[in-house]
Amino acid sequence: MLTCALFDAAGRDREIDLAILDFDALASEQLLWIDGTAAEIAAVALPAAMREVLPARLCTSGVEVSERFYQFPVTPPSPRASDTAAPICFVVGENWLLTVSEPRPAFMDRFLDADDGESLKGRMSASALTSAILLDLLSEYRNELVSIDRAIDKLDETILRSREQRAPLKTLAVLRRRVSYVRVTLSEFGNLVHALNRPDILAHIDASDASYFKQLHHSFDRLEDMAARVRETIVNSFDLYTTRVTQDTNQLIKALTIATVVTGIVGAVAGVFGMNFDIPLNHMGLRGFWLVIDGMVLSSLGVLAVAVWRKWI
Repeated sequence: MLTCALFDAAGRDREIDLAILDFDALASEQLLWIDGTAAEIAAVALPAAMREVLPARLCTSGVEVSERFYQFPVTPPSPRASDTAAPICFVVGENWLLTVSEPRPAFMDRFLDADDGESLKGRMSASALTSAILLDLLSEYRNELVSIDRAIDKLDETILRSREQRAPLKTLAVLRRRVSYVRVTLSEFGNLVHALNRPDILAHIDASDASYFKQLHHSFDRLEDMAARVRETIVNSFDLYTTRVTQDTNQLIKALTIATVVTGIVGAVAGVFGMNFDIPLNHMGLRGFWLVIDGMVLSSLGVLAVAVWRKWI
């Protein structure tokens, strides 16, 4: 749905009908933001002063600078790593911002709904508003990384408690895929951030607005470090899982070894009494049978006692 928001620091922020908007009469403390799909933008009657400066094709690639505006595309995070979100086109003028999205992402809706209509956004420049929206976009990436980090912590606790019902490799693979998606999309976003801070681009932007893009650059660097740390955490979780599997395997081998020793003792005793020679114990009848059984049991218990004492099991 096409949205035309007028931020008025001297009055109330409000949605306005483009048909009644006097674009040339925008005050110094007013800022116009128009957002919609490409079809909606093409169908609506944009202010003549804005339509005159707009190029025939919006946001083809990279940052494009003109005398009265600059434009660039940016790709928001997708709800699912297997999908690719449609890029958002930003066209930034002096006191107006045009965004073309298919459809508008949820974080932009939250940005619009964050104030109660009495904000001072009208005092911002269009570049400052653009930077604020991009910082909110970075927050979306940060929230995704925090969600992955929490899932890793929960998985680590499960591995340490050895209560997993199934091998966590599938979960680790899903988390690894999510982090990989975030890092790839962040790298694309990084190209934009670096481009916005190039001297030839900053030359077309007011000096007061350049600081906003520098802050955006700092926030991006911190987020990139966070993404690298989360990826390293996933690798450490896999190492933790392999260590746990190795420990469980060692415990199993110890148990099997002890069982083999016990079985070997029983088999050796049975084998001795199966030999073809005559000893007094062979003539003791039922009493002799139970003596042999008791000897087997005591020997087995002795082996188990030593294993427990040495903490082999």
